[in-house]
Formats: sequence, structure tokens, C-alpha cells
Amino acid sequence: MVDTAAYSRSIYFDDTICEVRSVAYDGVWRSTVPNPIASYRYDITGASRINVVIACTESSGLYYTTDFTAEPLVKFAVTGSNSISNLETWTPERPIYLTDLTAEDIEDDSFTVTISFESINGVTYDMDTPLATVSYGKVQQWTIDNADLHPYHMHLYHMQIVTPGGCGAIYYEEGQWFDVIFGRLRLCTVRFNVTDVGGRTMLECHILQHGD
Repeated sequence: MVDTAAYSRSIYFDDTICEVRSVAYDGVWRSTVPNPIASYRYDITGASRINVVIACTESSGLYYTTDFTAEPLVKFAVTGSNSISNLETWTPERPIYLTDLTAEDIEDDSFTVTISFESINGVTYDMDTPLATVSYGKVQQWTIDNADLHPYHMHLYHMQIVTPGGCGAIYYEEGQWFDVIFGRLRLCTVRFNVTDVGGRTMLECHILQHGD
């Protein structure tokens, strides 16, 4: 599925028919799999990915739209289904660059990224003008400004949300890892560990027109 606009839309199931629990975001397992809280709707962008487990009591559909009266994107027939409420939860093992960073002491490694239509931190794209220089092996804490208007993506590194309560949507949970951030709050604070990959990385708004 390709959505070049990449604005926030809803992916949802029939709430009275299906039980849906998230298991991974942007290719990374949740800290607890599956999510202990069921939800039939997630607000995501065309640049986001989500994995779910689903059980339905009858035939249903999957929708991706801003209009709840729209036709389903996918229809599926159900011949037999069991509840997933009693599924045993488990904790995935993660590589070092995805270990929990919520208790880390961040000293001076904090930075604010302000995204606008034409620039980031007032700087238009220039390979010779870095926005910041960070130290290898250091945990960074960055605050994304305008995260409610521009889906923020950083190459090479996934980001762990540390904003208390998450970034204003069920999908963007506190403590979980993402590589695209587009919450309902203007400010979203994340952490990531600068390890395993050295050199330059690129930051961008994932709305293609803005990136261009």
C-alpha cells in the first residue's frame, strides 16, 4: 500500500465484530507481545507499519481512510475464530540499539528538531551543513517539534517514545519504538542509541512534497 501524501489516516476494523491487538510497530516488536489492550483503530501514516493479531466473530473488513463511511480496503471471510484475549504474552529479546532507554541519564545529549514545510530548524537541505553532530555510543534525547503536522523520519535509527503517556494516539505508545513519528501532540520526545552505525544520517518529513 502506497500513500505518497503520508498524512495521518485511520486503519480500523469493525469494532463489534473483531478483536485486534498490536504486536509490532515499524518492524519492531512491542515490549509486551501482544498488546494487552485491544483496539479496533490505529492512526498511522502511509509511511508507517503495524503488525496485529486479530480474531473476528463474522466476516469483516479492514479500512484505511479518513472517512468512516468508506468501503473497506480489504474484505475477509471468517469461518471460525477464537478469542485472543487469553493469549500468553511474551517479552522479545532486542539488539543493543533497541534496549530500553527510559531510565538512561541523558546529560547534555538533548536536541530539538523543528520541522516546517520547507526546512528543518530553519535549514534547507545541504549535504555540507549538518543540523547537529552527535557522539558515537551516546544515548540521545530529541524533541520533535510539529510532530502533529509532519511525519518525522530518521534514517538508520529507530526512536523510543519517552513522552509521558505517549504522543497523543493509541498507536504512538510511550516506551515503544518507531521509525516514523506523527502523533497528535505538537511535541514528541524520543530517545535513541547512536551505536552500530557511524557516519551521516538523514532526517526528513515523510510527506514527499515536503521532502522534495
